[in-house]
Amino acid sequence: MLLSMIRRILGGKAHNIVPHRIYGRVVTQARNSQFYTDMCIPDTVMGRYDMLALHVFLVNRRLKYVEPGDKLSAGRLSQDIFDLFIIDLERGLRDLGFADTSVHKRKRRLARSYYALIEEFDDALETGKPGILSDAIGSRYFTNSGEPVKRRCITLLETYIFQTVDCLAGQSIQDILLGGLNWPTISVTSVEG
Repeated sequence: MLLSMIRRILGGKAHNIVPHRIYGRVVTQARNSQFYTDMCIPDTVMGRYDMLALHVFLVNRRLKYVEPGDKLSAGRLSQDIFDLFIIDLERGLRDLGFADTSVHKRKRRLARSYYALIEEFDDALETGKPGILSDAIGSRYFTNSGEPVKRRCITLLETYIFQTVDCLAGQSIQDILLGGLNWPTISVTSVEG
């Protein structure tokens, strides 16, 4: 099953390493320790899933905003990144020891969570108003945190998300389609105090 999914993703283009390169950069950024130390994201399986899903969303969101001539290539890359994300989820669930019978159910639940993230965060980012995004961040990531920690961490993550949107928007779509992807530097000094 996994092999057939990989073949379907690659679609006979085994030489195309761009989706793998981009997804690798997504995973590396999502694992940045500052999310789990400075931004209070729990360093748990679900916390790491949340950061991975957030970064997949941010890259795929960038791939929506392209010139008409790049829509097909950007759409394919977006789908390939999402497919790699789903394969990674399945592999991760199996590595955690979940049986075949429960892997698909849990994978569907995580995929639904990803689609909910898209809806919540995309709407908030479309408005461009920080308060709307901070509400979505608070309800998704910090429901169990105390108020001072919660407010600080929400502000840090919100600032990072807006910086990432700007950073990705500033990158040429041609560079991204060739596998180039840069992330902003994570800075926590702007809201410390």
